[in-house]
Amino acid sequence: MTVTGERPEILVGDVDFNRRDHPDRPLRPIPPGRDHFADQWRHMREYMFGEWIDVDKEVEPNTITRLRDDYFWQADEHMIGVVDAFERLGFEQGRALFEQALTQGIDTLDDPPQEFVELFEHLDTLGDRFDLVAAERGRMLAMASTKAATTIIQGWAFYETAMTGDISAATGATGRFADGAGAVDARDRQPGVTTQVG
Repeated sequence: MTVTGERPEILVGDVDFNRRDHPDRPLRPIPPGRDHFADQWRHMREYMFGEWIDVDKEVEPNTITRLRDDYFWQADEHMIGVVDAFERLGFEQGRALFEQALTQGIDTLDDPPQEFVELFEHLDTLGDRFDLVAAERGRMLAMASTKAATTIIQGWAFYETAMTGDISAATGATGRFADGAGAVDARDRQPGVTTQVG
């Protein structure tokens, strides 16, 4: 991320486009709200990197940071229709149908929304870059991970979800976690299956 303290004026027409369709357009600036480090991370940054770098120093713009800034504006065109379907169906019903399609297959839905059908057609089409042998090798390595390694990965994922503003906001919007003991994950509406947080 590029942090310079500069706040250029941002016009919607300058940022609302798909980079793939417009590769020659100028790189977009970092979106407002993305150009700061969360205070919650400062202690960890100081602990991990304080002996080597000034953790409060602003990041100087470079090619990599500018590309990342631009990427923050990029929409997921395959999910835009799915979001529209969620709004049309209602989030509870939309999520239930979507999770059924994910876990049991789109064919198990009686009357799937067209947006879901289009998304799953895209997901089921493997690109030339996808290497099934390498993917299987990665899956086997992940399955063979030690409990300690798995716990570290899960702990980091939970910590980042809790501590990163945009991730925690998005996760919170799904209703996956809730305050209070015995909070039930919306997917797990089975007797005795709960996700407890806090």
